[in-house]
Amino acid sequence: MRYIAKKEPPHELRRWSSEQPVNDDGERINCKYDDMPGAVKTVVKQHLLEEQGYLCCYTGIYISDERSHIEHFKPQSRCEGYEDIAYDNLLAAYPGGNQARSLFGAHAKADWYDPDLMISPLIENCDKRFRFNQFGKIAPVHQTDMAARETITRLGLDHDSLTDMRRQAIQTALFRNKQPLTEKALERIIQSYCEPHSHSRHIRPFCFVIQQAAVDLLNRQRKIREKKRYRKKRK
Repeated sequence: MRYIAKKEPPHELRRWSSEQPVNDDGERINCKYDDMPGAVKTVVKQHLLEEQGYLCCYTGIYISDERSHIEHFKPQSRCEGYEDIAYDNLLAAYPGGNQARSLFGAHAKADWYDPDLMISPLIENCDKRFRFNQFGKIAPVHQTDMAARETITRLGLDHDSLTDMRRQAIQTALFRNKQPLTEKALERIIQSYCEPHSHSRHIRPFCFVIQQAAVDLLNRQRKIREKKRYRKKRK
């Protein structure tokens, strides 16, 4: 999970909602997510994809229009008032509507919602609540962090297939011919791997996982180097 800095709602969403008629109680009617025109949803999804760097809001998997759907952080079935069209409640998540049902991420979460136990990608440093090892396995940074534990379980972030995707991404990014990258190369990854491409604005899949793995690998390399230096001094 990577922090998503929400931007202003797209103009098309604001215009559509403001144009809906008002009843005698001052409430807008026909102003629910299911009433939203397809053209407006298309614009909203594109904004979400760009906002997230084309990464799934929960898993970090690469997503596109075809590989994603509009996700309600607070489930649509539990929304009140205009919450189901509130831009701050909308995210882009894997998989797409025509793809097979997923056993992790948004599909695993389904209608579960607990503001005290669900870690939101809209909260800064949300990624600091989870730890990934070089094999792609996930765990809470602090064993007493019940929200991190519950989020992992409810979203299936420890599912074997997702873990294997992370492992493969780590191996591809940090190893060449089964050998780890140099310290300088690892430092570059730690500093800039999550930056979007200048033209496409895409962010590398699982970038936050790879950065964590790069930190661990770099620390291990430095310890090995220090041990070798210490041994040489003693000879």
